[in-house]
Amino acid sequence: MKSNLFMMIFTLSLPLILAHANESCVVNDVIPSNVTNLTKDLGKISSGLYKDITKFKVELDGEGKLSVFYENGEPKILKFTYRNKNGLTVIQRTFDEIEQGKKIAYENDKKPGESIIFEKGSSFKTNNSFNFKLSIRTSIKPVKYESYPIELKGNEQSPLVIANRKQCKVIALSPGVSFLSWDGTFKKVDFK
Repeated sequence: MKSNLFMMIFTLSLPLILAHANESCVVNDVIPSNVTNLTKDLGKISSGLYKDITKFKVELDGEGKLSVFYENGEPKILKFTYRNKNGLTVIQRTFDEIEQGKKIAYENDKKPGESIIFEKGSSFKTNNSFNFKLSIRTSIKPVKYESYPIELKGNEQSPLVIANRKQCKVIALSPGVSFLSWDGTFKKVDFK
């Protein structure tokens, strides 16, 4: 009996509830414009994807890669990813930040100080290419670096890394070793 009474009250009051809901809820154009903006933003994000430009290997330690984020065909972000037994390191800078002098610098917890540095070259942007400088630490006391010019050419579909006047698909570093462990330096770079 109680359930029948409840159903009857609910059935009779439902039109009043819906009528009140229609009066209280005013739908305006804000929702459709936000959805449209969100769709446009998602389109921009999906059109700009990271493209791996070269692999990066450190003998007896780990490996990673350099990637570029393109937006509408233009390179926007350079990302350095490196994985070794200590974990994953990801460092990224926008091309604007690099042009202003910020660098991508890798430090190892066990050997403090910047051991691998990517920064802008002498003339950062020329035509359809970007010039970088790869510096590796060759001595800790005193701190010394050896630098190599690297050029990013091409476009989003076929970016090329040029080092020593040839295309480079892998940057291989040979670490300095002392007492069977890394001494914080590198003795050689091969561009393959």
